[in-house]
Amino acid sequence: DHGRLILDWERRYALMKTHTAEHILYRSIENLFNVKFQKVELNEAESSLFINGNISIDDISRAEDLANSIIEKNLKLKIYYGKMESVDEDVRIRKDRIKDENVRIVEIEGFDKSACTGIHVKSTGEIGSVFVKSVKKAYLFEIKFLSGEAAKKFVFENARILRKISMN
Repeated sequence: DHGRLILDWERRYALMKTHTAEHILYRSIENLFNVKFQKVELNEAESSLFINGNISIDDISRAEDLANSIIEKNLKLKIYYGKMESVDEDVRIRKDRIKDENVRIVEIEGFDKSACTGIHVKSTGEIGSVFVKSVKKAYLFEIKFLSGEAAKKFVFENARILRKISMN
């Protein structure tokens, strides 16, 4: 007797796009500003990136623009393994979370290298776009973001609302 696996491909693919978008958005923020990644919560509809450091809403817009320019470049992703002691300095890694000698590295061609075991798309263009929905400051900055179809739908819905407001 064998088990049967049913894969919800639409959900998985949405999560692949969101996870890759998170890598790009975070690296965009980090490249522009002095912040440190703390954690991420990924969902197919809306996700949150938590960072430590000071950042303004204009800074977020600049990072969002950079992230979308990387997505538009349709850069390839490459996955490879390396030994913990020989991981390059430009790889984002939280060594306390690595349980093994081998490290799985996800590289976005010429932009980001990160130790990660998650699921990703093959190239950045598959994401479509990333959009920051809101920013909230508590102990950490929580940056809520959308990617792919969810981002596009949110932007169009809000553009329609603004049009209605502007007509009054």
